[in-house]
Amino acid sequence: MRNPSKPKAGKKQAPAKAARPARAPVATTTPRVRVPTVLIPQGDGSYLVKTGAPVLDHDEIGTREFARRANISQDHACRLCDLGVIRCRRKSPRPHSSYLIPASEVERFRAADPHEFKEGQ
Repeated sequence: MRNPSKPKAGKKQAPAKAARPARAPVATTTPRVRVPTVLIPQGDGSYLVKTGAPVLDHDEIGTREFARRANISQDHACRLCDLGVIRCRRKSPRPHSSYLIPASEVERFRAADPHEFKEGQ
């Protein structure tokens, strides 16, 4: 009887494959979805209320969205990020990359004293 651990004569054995490193677990969060309502005016003066397309709410927003929600200009939002007045992080390590701002900063910004966020102080 032949030993199964030995290869047959004349056949080459494939080299052993290196084990793949285990992947790091990815932190997953449940996405927040909101469904806006749409008002459609009718001919008789009434409105038909329908649901709109679902929209994902992100935990972090860009300076354009922050500026829109906080009712300021995008340039001012960038300056506030540069000065460190609002919490933010860069999208990448490059010095001129965009900022990501926690969505909770909008409420903190709107509720704070307006003089707290003035430049040059």
